[in-house]
Amino acid sequence: MPETSDDQRALHARVVMMLKAPLEGYAKTRLASALGAPGAQDAYEELLKVLFDSLEDLPDMELRVSPKASLKWAQSMCRRPDWSVQWQGDGNLGERLERAARETLIHHSAVILIGADCPYIQPEDIAKAFAALETHEAVIGPARDGGYWLLGLKKPFPDLFTRMPWSTHQVFQETVHRLERMRVPYQRLRLLEDVDELGAWQRFQSHRSTD
Repeated sequence: MPETSDDQRALHARVVMMLKAPLEGYAKTRLASALGAPGAQDAYEELLKVLFDSLEDLPDMELRVSPKASLKWAQSMCRRPDWSVQWQGDGNLGERLERAARETLIHHSAVILIGADCPYIQPEDIAKAFAALETHEAVIGPARDGGYWLLGLKKPFPDLFTRMPWSTHQVFQETVHRLERMRVPYQRLRLLEDVDELGAWQRFQSHRSTD
């Protein structure tokens, strides 16, 4: 992948990854119910390594981390000198996502929000998201569990983040419904899977063994 895609330069866009530090009992709580807290922590660290290895050439990415005490850890995760780190801030998931989008769009013409739950994201997926934002106001990547693994925007659209049924199978459809209700042109990316539960973890392990 080129250091900076033509689409990213034209848009002056930034990728923002929302992630939790791999602290025992803090991240991957649903997976911990099957693997135990230490097992879930180990699994999350493996997922992070795979994702960061895939995206290590992506320029100008911002890591928005939680909790605040993990800023130093997040800094150690930066693969490039032009990556930056910031605390997510207080509030529920919607409030933190809305803040990340709004603050990024002050200085950038587009923002692409991703999480750290989907280890299948490739640089090509990010490039397709940038390309989609050349002709659309939004781009969204549906997740197998009914959420989304990517949301790209050229405007903050706070209505996409308020009163959303987070952590349910309704998030993707509700987000699309709101985009359509607001008549926001959007493009859909490929279906991927977040790894939050045992079945998804087992499928990821199987996928890794066949690579």
